[in-house]
Amino acid sequence: MGDLIKLELYKMHKKKYFIIVILFNSVSLLYGLGIKFNWSWVLFNGKFDVIQYVGAIWQLLFLIGLPLIFFMYVGSSLLGGEKEEGQILLEITRVADRKKLVKAKLLATISLIVFYYIINIVLSTFSYFFLVRYTKYATLQLVILNEENINLFITSLFGCVYIVIIVIISMYLSIKYGAIISTIGGVALYAITLLLARMDTIRVLIPGYFALATDAHIDIGGILQQLIWSGLIILIFLYLMGRKINSLDL
Repeated sequence: MGDLIKLELYKMHKKKYFIIVILFNSVSLLYGLGIKFNWSWVLFNGKFDVIQYVGAIWQLLFLIGLPLIFFMYVGSSLLGGEKEEGQILLEITRVADRKKLVKAKLLATISLIVFYYIINIVLSTFSYFFLVRYTKYATLQLVILNEENINLFITSLFGCVYIVIIVIISMYLSIKYGAIISTIGGVALYAITLLLARMDTIRVLIPGYFALATDAHIDIGGILQQLIWSGLIILIFLYLMGRKINSLDL
C-alpha cells in the first residue's frame, strides 16, 4: 500500500500539484503585504491576533471554493480520468487488488489536502509574524486563547474534513462520469450544502456545518455528531468506490 501511495504522490509531483497548493496559500502573503503597505483593496475590521488572521485566510479560501474545485478535479482525475485514458488498466494489472488501488489514490489525495492545510497555517503564520505583527491591526498579544479562537481552529479542521468528503464523493462519481463531469457535480453539491447550512431546521445535520455556516453553534455534542456523520459518509463512499471499481469490465 505504501508504494502505491508513493506512486500516486509522485504523479502529483510531476503534475506540479504541490506547487499549485503553495500558490493558493500565497494569498496570505498577498494580504500581509496589503496590510503592511496599506493597499486600498485590503480591508480588515478591528484588531486580530495570529489565530484570527490564520482563520480568516483559511475561511476566505474555503468560501471562494477554488482550492476545493482543484482537489475535486485532482481526485477525480486520479480515478475517473485514468479510467478514461486507459492508464488505470495498467495499474490494476500490476496491483491485482482494485480496492487497494482505490484506497491508495484516495489516501494520496487526502495527503495533498493535509499538505494544503498545513501550508495554509505555516504561510499565514509567517505572513502575520513578518508583515502584520507591527501594524495597527495586530493585537498586543500574539496569541489569544479564547472561545472564539478555539472555535476558529475547530472550524478550519472541519473545513478540511468537508473537503475530504466532497472529494471522495467526486471520486466515486468519476468512475462512471469521468473527471470533468464529476468535478462539476461536486461543485453543485458544494452549492447545495452551502444553502442547506443556512436552514435552521436541518443545518446541524449537514456535513461541514461548522465550516459552511458563519454563525455555527459549536459544542461537544455537535463536534461528536459531525465526526460520526463525516466518518460514516467517508466509509460508505469508500466502500461504494471499491464495489464500483470491482464491477467494471476493464
